[in-house]
Amino acid sequence: MLLLFAILNILQNDRLEFLTITYILSINIFYFQDFESKALKEVLTLTSGIPSIVSVPELFDEDKVNRVLLMADSGEQSTTLKALYQSNHPSLEIARTIGESLGAFLARLHTATAGSKGEEIRRYFERNEEGRRIAFLVSYGRLLRVLGQTKESGSGAFNPPIPLRPDQLQQLSDLVSVMEDRIMKSSDVLAMGDFWPGNILVSLEPKLRCTVIDWELARPGIPGLEIGQFLAEMLTLRAFHPDAAPIVEGTVSSFLKAYRDGQVKNGASAEDLLDIAWDVATRCGTHMIVTTPQARWGTPERTREVAMEGLEYIFRGINEDQEWLGKTFIKDILL
Repeated sequence: MLLLFAILNILQNDRLEFLTITYILSINIFYFQDFESKALKEVLTLTSGIPSIVSVPELFDEDKVNRVLLMADSGEQSTTLKALYQSNHPSLEIARTIGESLGAFLARLHTATAGSKGEEIRRYFERNEEGRRIAFLVSYGRLLRVLGQTKESGSGAFNPPIPLRPDQLQQLSDLVSVMEDRIMKSSDVLAMGDFWPGNILVSLEPKLRCTVIDWELARPGIPGLEIGQFLAEMLTLRAFHPDAAPIVEGTVSSFLKAYRDGQVKNGASAEDLLDIAWDVATRCGTHMIVTTPQARWGTPERTREVAMEGLEYIFRGINEDQEWLGKTFIKDILL
């Protein structure tokens, strides 16, 4: 999947992405297989005995010589959460159930692998240095280029470029530097690595079921970045498919509240959740800026509006604006 992603981006994007894609293609595709198989085994163990509609693919066999994984699929009728919300809107009740279940699942993954109890599993995934590097390159690492604020980026992805004051540009540069260091060194929890609606397969029949796939980038990580990526994808889905707004909003609110409850159950304080919220804000905003032009979901004008909203998320997050936070979806992760 990762190689396919890289090739598609080469076909769909201009020179702005050349360095990132060249780097991804330089990695042996089998490098990530051991991490995916280990993640599938560990997550099944972590979630066993817990009633939930969310799971990961069951791994039947692993051939390390020929580099083949044999795993369960999600059925012929399954589709990604993203595609489901774009075309075949489920009921609001189902949307809320999906959100709540995904939030509880992610909280379980993070809390079960935090602290001393998760030290051994995090130590195994420390080896996924390329996963860390890609996580940075496809998010914060692209931010200044997309905004046209680097020497090699020209005008970036927006024409004309989005105007930034010198102090704002400095804040963005500082954020990129800080987040590169944190992503490369963090060991807070085991992160899924690519938690977005395209990696969540949903089956509505014979009963509601969600399967989280593509664990190649699993690594020690930062909880708020996973939530921020998911939130950004849902907000852009709402922006370009306004008819899906009710189910998107129901999913997001239920997701964040369930994640909060899972963290609180395991001892998280109000301050802990606020710290997560600031990471959610900057990651969400960054994703809205760097991914929306690439996706080409709508007009250049609407894409620019979404990017401007992303900038607000970033700056409000950097400046820890609690009044603003209370007006956003992110408030639902707080006590």
